[in-house]
Amino acid sequence: MMDKVRELQEMIDALVVAIPRERAARAFYMDLMKRATSETSRGIFLYLAEQEKLHEAKLTAMLAELKADLELARLKEKK
Repeated sequence: MMDKVRELQEMIDALVVAIPRERAARAFYMDLMKRATSETSRGIFLYLAEQEKLHEAKLTAMLAELKADLELARLKEKK
């Protein structure tokens, strides 16, 4: 069971790093969108920013699920 806890914690740690990177990438694309000179470029950068937002939402949901799984694994460990 200890391996399960360790594995879950490693995945949680990775997501804790990844989520802010998704936010930073979204901000980067939004900045490029604001500075773009053509409608086509603005559309592409907006699309990429929206994709980063979706990634962040998926990773946030995964993080919540993993935290719940970790709590259950720790409870089972105590038995």
